[in-house]
Amino acid sequence: MPWIQTYTGKQIDPWNYSEDDFCIEDVARSLAFTNRFSGHSSRPYSVAQHSLMVSELCDEDHALWGLLHDAAEAYIGDIASPLKANFSYCGMPISELENRILSVIMELHCLPASMPASVKHADTIACAAERTVLMESDHDWGEIDEFARRFDLPRLQRMTHWTAEYEFTKRYKELAH
Repeated sequence: MPWIQTYTGKQIDPWNYSEDDFCIEDVARSLAFTNRFSGHSSRPYSVAQHSLMVSELCDEDHALWGLLHDAAEAYIGDIASPLKANFSYCGMPISELENRILSVIMELHCLPASMPASVKHADTIACAAERTVLMESDHDWGEIDEFARRFDLPRLQRMTHWTAEYEFTKRYKELAH
C-alpha cells in the first residue's frame, strides 16, 4: 500500500483518504511550504498564502471553502494546471485523486461538494494578482490576464512560510468554529 508521512506523523494513503486523515496542522504546514507556480515566481509565494487570499476575496459564507480549496495539495503536491489534464498517479488521473480528497475534506466540514462560483471567481482574481506581481513575462495567460485588466487587484504582501502557516491555521480556527 502506498502512503506518505505527514508533518504530524500520520501515515496517509491518498488513494483511500478518509476524514480521520485530515489534520489542519498537516495541511497548513504543507501548503505553507509549497510554492505557487512550481516555484518559478520572482519570490517565494506559498499555496497557503494564496488560499488565505482566496478565502478573503470570496463571499463570506464561502470563506472556509476558499481557504480549503487547495487542501488536497497537502497530500499530492501542487502540480501546474497545464500538466494536471494529462498527469496520473498509479493510473488515476491526478484531477480525480485531487477531487476525491477534496470531497472528503469538504464533507467533513459540511461544505458543498462542488466549488462555489464565488470561490472560483476569487481564485481567478488571486491568480491574476499573483501572475501580475510574481511572474515577470509578457506571455499571454488568457482569462487570468483579462481579470488583471478588469479588476483592482489585491496587493501581495511578503509573508514567510512560517507566517503563512500560522495565518492559515488561525483563519481556519476562526472559520471552522
